[in-house]
Amino acid sequence: MKKLARAIITIALLISSTQLYSQEWIWGLKATGDGQIPYDPSTEINVDYHGNITIAGFYQKSFGIDTLLLFTEDDYYSDIFLSRLNKDGEVKWLKHIEAGSTYDYEIGLTTDDDSNIYLAGSKDSRIFASKYDSTGNLIWNQGFNQEFSGHGRTISTDQFDNVYIAGGSGSQFFIAKLDYSGKQVWTKHISVSNSRGCSLTDINVDALGNIYFTGVFSIDYLYLDDFVLEHDNAWGDQTFFGKLDSGGEVVWVKTASGRSNGSPQIAITSDNHLYLSGALFSGITFDNIYIEGICCQRPKPYLAKYTTDGDIVWAKGAYTSYQGTGQTQDIKVDYDGNLYLTGIYFTCTGETCTETDFYLEKYNPAGEHLWRKEIKMSTSDYSKSIDTDNYGNLYNVGYTNSANFIDENQFSFLRTIGIGKLNTGSSTNKRTPRPNSERFVQTCASNQTIKLVAEGENIKWYSDPLLNNLVSSDSIYTASFPSTDTLYVTQTCNQIESWPKEIIVYISNIPDVPLNLQMDTLIAPEGSNFQYQWLYNDDSLTNATSNSVIMDTTQNQNNFSVIISDFACTKKLDYLRIITSSEEVLRKKVSLYPNPTKGKVTFQPNTKGDTSIKVYTSNGKELISKLINMNDAPFLDLSPYPDGVYLIQISNNQATESFRIIKQ
Repeated sequence: MKKLARAIITIALLISSTQLYSQEWIWGLKATGDGQIPYDPSTEINVDYHGNITIAGFYQKSFGIDTLLLFTEDDYYSDIFLSRLNKDGEVKWLKHIEAGSTYDYEIGLTTDDDSNIYLAGSKDSRIFASKYDSTGNLIWNQGFNQEFSGHGRTISTDQFDNVYIAGGSGSQFFIAKLDYSGKQVWTKHISVSNSRGCSLTDINVDALGNIYFTGVFSIDYLYLDDFVLEHDNAWGDQTFFGKLDSGGEVVWVKTASGRSNGSPQIAITSDNHLYLSGALFSGITFDNIYIEGICCQRPKPYLAKYTTDGDIVWAKGAYTSYQGTGQTQDIKVDYDGNLYLTGIYFTCTGETCTETDFYLEKYNPAGEHLWRKEIKMSTSDYSKSIDTDNYGNLYNVGYTNSANFIDENQFSFLRTIGIGKLNTGSSTNKRTPRPNSERFVQTCASNQTIKLVAEGENIKWYSDPLLNNLVSSDSIYTASFPSTDTLYVTQTCNQIESWPKEIIVYISNIPDVPLNLQMDTLIAPEGSNFQYQWLYNDDSLTNATSNSVIMDTTQNQNNFSVIISDFACTKKLDYLRIITSSEEVLRKKVSLYPNPTKGKVTFQPNTKGDTSIKVYTSNGKELISKLINMNDAPFLDLSPYPDGVYLIQISNNQATESFRIIKQ
């Protein structure tokens, strides 16, 4: 038994030793160019499951990485670079994005499981958000009509591919939600009177679109929905953090008493916990847990862990190596709840701090410090952002005077952006990416059999976003759908299930009804996604793309038709004549009168067998659908419906005809 205990202790020590001493740089890459300002938060990095790297930031005049170069004539304002690299540090592409009259250096960056890139920043000193594909092509841009000043500082997505942006200009609380196509869903914008009164500095979003945020405020009172945050009267910034639901309403919000730095960070774990990190000065309190500061108002890093319901788990001062100083720049978590942190610290004499160096760290879910990797040169070095892949590697972007960013012994006078890849010596499990599947599947008729295909491992199909109702465990799911519906598909790798991918099965419903004539205007059925092209004698009419067309005196309504498109589905509709009260419809088959009518329409089939009759409004909405035979009551009752023109479609086993009837 003692031998077993010693063996367990030995293994534990070996694991601990591996965590402490096996962090080694794999490669480093240095950018070239002008106007890259290291002390501004100007660069972000995002790494996907497989190690593909995206970086973005601001620059002036020129920026180069590997053999790719960007140039701009403006040496006063800043523009944006966006670049994609593979896991070996090979640059795939580099893109220039015009930022107009902007000196802001805040920027937000994230990617989704389909390798799309989401960017938030500032153009002409106004907040924007953009979506790019994996090769850097713009998909959409949202500028909020240039309504909101400042910068987009942080950006995140949920499982429905909604996009969330936070930022501002120092005098506002700004969070916006966009849908998959970049359209605004809602915006929460709260202005304060002080130019540095309130700043949101970071957000994270869970699968269902709940938003966890943090920031700082310096005004006496900050009002967020029904919550009032009171400053503790210590001078400077005070940290606040909380939760919004997917509709933008504040669920809970808290403050940390005590002066803090202006860039607190937040991260959410797979088991519904939150990490907070930043820097305190004289001391800070999280829910009655006090973390003491150090001498002379120098910054000291802190860590706090909460549940997503706002209950505290623990809070503590973070690890430091030089006179207790440090300031968190960025945090990330892996799927197992381990925390990765990068920060800067200062070499100080008395109250004077000169040299700046940076560090990378790992903590376990209990907050225990596992290892630290430092970059320490005789100059000022800055870390800006970090991320992990799924294979034990941590990626870092920042600024050093190292020729390759990571080697402290290779000095260079060029202090520009650099990227480094670090082997952490342990696992860095990420959430499994969603399977590859078409997000939008369309059929042009209901109840058709549709085959849905997902590529990945251990595929599962669900009928609800909470993944409670499993409908299939095959990569191919075949079913018929009476109406538009939504499914959710996941894959599971290494016992980690992905977020679900939303699959929309869209059933087109272009009515098969005649065109409606009102005075000199022909009107086609309306639909939220319908597009129109009007024809005359089968020739397209110029600029005739709405749901109606006005005839002139030389045109005959019988020669008009319209092609209605509903995404990939199309249907051509023609004009059919209005029946007068003296006419007999389908004389040998059916009688329909009077027309106009006050409500009741006599409908007498003169054939054996069933006759189908449907009644539509003039915009194509179905009101009545029934089968009529010789024994049925010989009338339709339009009394419950308002006066107007109605379309009646009559079918038997030989023919289908459509007519109009007027109720008055």
